[in-house]
Amino acid sequence: MKEKKSGFVKFIVTVVVFVVLVVVSLGGYFAVQYIKGKNSPSSFGPELYYALDLAEKKTEYTKVIIGDSVARLIFSPDYQDETDEVCYLATNQAITVLGNYILLSRYLENNPQTEEVYYIVRPQSLANPLWFNFSFQYFIVPFYNDTYKQYIDDDTRGYIEDRFGKLYATNDIVKSFVENNAYYMDVYLNNVLEQQLEVRDEKHLSDLTIKYLPEIKELCDSYGVKLKVMAAPLPDTEDNHDWAEFSQQIADNGLSDLLGDYIEGIDYYPESAFGDEAHFTERYLEENRAEIIKKLFD
Repeated sequence: MKEKKSGFVKFIVTVVVFVVLVVVSLGGYFAVQYIKGKNSPSSFGPELYYALDLAEKKTEYTKVIIGDSVARLIFSPDYQDETDEVCYLATNQAITVLGNYILLSRYLENNPQTEEVYYIVRPQSLANPLWFNFSFQYFIVPFYNDTYKQYIDDDTRGYIEDRFGKLYATNDIVKSFVENNAYYMDVYLNNVLEQQLEVRDEKHLSDLTIKYLPEIKELCDSYGVKLKVMAAPLPDTEDNHDWAEFSQQIADNGLSDLLGDYIEGIDYYPESAFGDEAHFTERYLEENRAEIIKKLFD
């Protein structure tokens, strides 16, 4: 009887030790993933982490450019040395208008000498409501945390947590684990978010744009800063000339003061100048960058 009892106790101890080892191992793994995420910028969006770091620094620039990846292509940090007046802070489409609001908030807090802000962005970027593709990596991971959530109102927080799942949006360890594991990222995007079912509507302003573009204007006003929202260059295609509903939305949502001349200000270039539906080829940009910039600001 004692032998049976002793054997049972050994079994229980073995199970307990096994469970403890598994928990410790998993905990250690998650901790490593968390530390990786905290100390090393993600392989996704180095341009974003560059901008976030720069926004925390005191500079002497009196003007700043924010915007999507087209703006960043034209005003890349690689060209920053060409000017001591304008800070090149553009990132990508995935952070949305909300991400640009947060980024600019931090920059202006540290650089109150700023006099002018240029927000250069494609109409398609203003349609982004936090699309699933890349929004987790480019917005949820870098922006949805204790440092930056103070800039996001409660309704938008609810929208974000419902859209991405509260656990995935708020738990730093889970976020870092998913972000740094290609398999689980794929599972998350395709099963949890079911992003493959999402149909993009690039001809309408997103609710985030309608809400936070005026917030950017109010932010600039609070610092006495002039804001100009400008259209990034587009390929000269038939579809890229059809902005009737987009323009109507601008009027219907009281954004005419900010976007009244936005559509008319679009500069079109031959399709051959682009490597995809948005970005200039390296060769075309190298040969025509000065002209592109001049036309943009004329």
